[in-house]
Amino acid sequence: MDIILASNSPRRRELLEQVGITGFQVISPDVDERVEPGLSPAGMVEELSLRKARAAADKTGPDGLIIAADTVVALDGAVLGKPRDGADAFAMLSALSGREHRVYTGVTVLGGGRAATEHEETAVAFRALSPEEIVASICRKKGEAARALAGDPEAVIISADTMVFLEGLRLGKPRDQVDAFTMLSALSGRTHQVRTGVTVSRGERMETRTETTSVAFRPLNQDEIWGYIRTGEPFDKAGGYGVQGKAALFVRKIEGDYFNVMGLPLFLLGGMLADFGILEIAKTGTIAIERGRSTIYDDNKLKEEYNYGKNVL
Repeated sequence: MDIILASNSPRRRELLEQVGITGFQVISPDVDERVEPGLSPAGMVEELSLRKARAAADKTGPDGLIIAADTVVALDGAVLGKPRDGADAFAMLSALSGREHRVYTGVTVLGGGRAATEHEETAVAFRALSPEEIVASICRKKGEAARALAGDPEAVIISADTMVFLEGLRLGKPRDQVDAFTMLSALSGRTHQVRTGVTVSRGERMETRTETTSVAFRPLNQDEIWGYIRTGEPFDKAGGYGVQGKAALFVRKIEGDYFNVMGLPLFLLGGMLADFGILEIAKTGTIAIERGRSTIYDDNKLKEEYNYGKNVL
């Protein structure tokens, strides 16, 4: 009898192979994941795993043995969905930091005209996580998604994620002019931190490091803030400003890597590439770096194709 895994998760494939189940077919079923309001996390994963198994059976016919699973994370009884973006992932990991949550997985085995569905519940306790650790975790997931998307074991994958913090509070990208004004007013006359996670991978090797830079703004008046907002610069940038643009006039002092504030700490990246044997500064002062095809994946591509936010834990 053919065994069919109704899941596109590489971790589930690895787990089946770990226990000696090989040669199985993989099908990614398309199911409606909406459930009735008030359904418990355990009931939710059982319902969704059964839906996935039945959807796979509709594609393969009655002769195979289908294994389907669905996993959710719950904190204080509330199910945490898939993060929409890096900012949402940071909020979730911050909520889990230093607390205990529960992971529920429903498993359905369907074959021979009958189905068996059960669930497993596991308690997981996180230690307190620093902002640097959370940024690094999110960046690493982006790196894993990009590596899978590249599909080339010899490809050098570089990924990064940058966040701005003021007294431990993360500042995202402004939603509108009022939000931008609020952020820039908060930064006025104060020192904030810019943290970037950088991940480099090649083959099975993957490393993630972080860089933190302190940025001090001079006091800003309302006319300056509104004038800057009218330039349009704040709206696609964490913290509501770009140091490489007109906001350079606001910066009184920088402690650390200037390029980190722009979004990619070059000193850190250079050291990582050197450790991988990819970049070398020769005694002559020339820089030798491997040449090859260059491909850029934006965050939306990573989320759409490989859903890096799904397993941000």
